[in-house]
Amino acid sequence: MTVKARLFLAAIAASMLVGWSIEESFGFGGLINDMAIILIIPFILMLIFAVRRSKVSNWQQIFLACGVPLGLLWVVVGFHGLTLGEGESSAIYAASAIGFLTILYGGIVSAIGYFAMDTRKIESNRLSLKVSVCFVILLVGLVLWAYESAFGIYAAMSMPAFSLIVACMISALWFKGKMTLTAAAETSLFASMFTLIVGLIFWFHEEGDSPEALSMMLCGLSYGLLIYISLFIFSLSAKDRQFLDVGRANWHWLEITSFLVFMLFAPETIREMKDSEESESVRVNELNQLELRLADYEDRITELERQRDEQ
Repeated sequence: MTVKARLFLAAIAASMLVGWSIEESFGFGGLINDMAIILIIPFILMLIFAVRRSKVSNWQQIFLACGVPLGLLWVVVGFHGLTLGEGESSAIYAASAIGFLTILYGGIVSAIGYFAMDTRKIESNRLSLKVSVCFVILLVGLVLWAYESAFGIYAAMSMPAFSLIVACMISALWFKGKMTLTAAAETSLFASMFTLIVGLIFWFHEEGDSPEALSMMLCGLSYGLLIYISLFIFSLSAKDRQFLDVGRANWHWLEITSFLVFMLFAPETIREMKDSEESESVRVNELNQLELRLADYEDRITELERQRDEQ
């Protein structure tokens, strides 16, 4: 048996062990969501079909470049919806789980692309510019459709975020003199980070009561991710075939999104949950004691009324 065959069997055995342990502990229901799959997989498969038909790139490169950013884009859109919704706070846990599933699916897609990448084979053809434009329009349309169907199209608009990103792009062009796709992708990352920090400053300045600052942060991150994914798609049509450092960019986008999530949507810590449980237990005991005292008072009143009637 060859080494590859042994590794393949070992991978299957490890996967079965992981599946069994998850099924025994949690069940697979929490790891499967139709909407999260639909938002990630079809777009990537269509892009792979287009690039393979034109012999532009390999499927591994598309997996690596698009998996994580798409997952992050949809989780940001979902969290934006949480801030606009009027449901109970308990619904945040279920919605957050679905949102993180998009990151999980996107991360798995990018990981498959990374480990399956064949660096020896580099395609030199270009994707038609019309096809690239169609994919960008499709992506933007999907995001706008998600906003329109759930929260209204105006929720996707933040003038402070838009103006900051435009200002960063113009500044980068002024400093560099020429804006390449690589420079534009890095600028979109910096602009999203800058928008997030400025939004957090206003958020804390208003003591956490500033919908405008919240919209600025979330829209800024959405705009940056949209720009980055669009630039990667356009890089497939570039004459000089500028290859973006998608692996490094994925890590940076993950860091920015994680920072946003844990600054604004961080769940309760274990200590806070324990304190809450203890407080709830104390409150229940106090209510029970009050009910007992109330019942005792009612018995006394009944006894006094009976004695009065006898007199």
